[in-house]
Amino acid sequence: VLISGLFSAAHTAIEAGNSACFETLTVQLFYWGVKMKKIVFLLLAVLCFTGSAQAESRFNLDAGVDYTSRYIWRGMDLIGDDNGAVQPWFDVGYAVTDKLSVHYLFWADYRLVDGDYDYGKDNTWDEFDHVGYLTYDINDTFSCELGYIYYYLPANAWDDGFRDQEFYGGISAALTDYLSSSFYVYYNFDNDSSDGIYAKLAFDTGFALTETAEFFASAGLGYMDYDDDFESGFADLPLTAGVSVDLGHGLGMYVSANYSVALDALRENDMNHENE
Repeated sequence: VLISGLFSAAHTAIEAGNSACFETLTVQLFYWGVKMKKIVFLLLAVLCFTGSAQAESRFNLDAGVDYTSRYIWRGMDLIGDDNGAVQPWFDVGYAVTDKLSVHYLFWADYRLVDGDYDYGKDNTWDEFDHVGYLTYDINDTFSCELGYIYYYLPANAWDDGFRDQEFYGGISAALTDYLSSSFYVYYNFDNDSSDGIYAKLAFDTGFALTETAEFFASAGLGYMDYDDDFESGFADLPLTAGVSVDLGHGLGMYVSANYSVALDALRENDMNHENE
């Protein structure tokens, strides 16, 4: 069972790498002021810290580190061989107005490989993502987001190295006090991969368990359509359930179990034949 969460990270942080599988265990706390070496040590002990720094200005900083036993992204096992990963990130935002904010998100992946690895170097940094995005609150119910993602997978971690780029846009709606929905579309356009889209519809819910703990859950449906004889169709069905805890003083912790069902597009294009 995977444990992961979304305490203060942006939506794109999750899309970039914050999904996981059954057969996974992740416990995450965050504290943005801790040095990287100390963070790695805490992660190996299955403890991570996170938090946010918010002055009385228009600037906002969220940061954290995740440990996950597998790295599942859009239904695909990117590391393979049931290996885990450490995933630090930070998000800097500036409120242009009360409704419009601009953000920069950095996200990285350090794979933890036990034994020989068939796809490149063992324990090493294997992905660095840079995301610039805008958010706009249309009203109390609807909000939208537009952004750009640059994925970089270095050659020292992979046999040939790899890069990718996407533009994306999405809209979210607070349907009730306990239910929200979102729809995002990602357009891939880099020369290192086929052009095309990935679209995802998701529903999220949550409610308070105690004064400091909250239960949350989500279900999604992904769709893929790419060039180069790609068999388009529904790709994955990600499911999540977990608990987040407010530790006070800008600190938080969450634990979640996640399961990803591989649908026709992944199976027919030999991208993944297994539920994760």
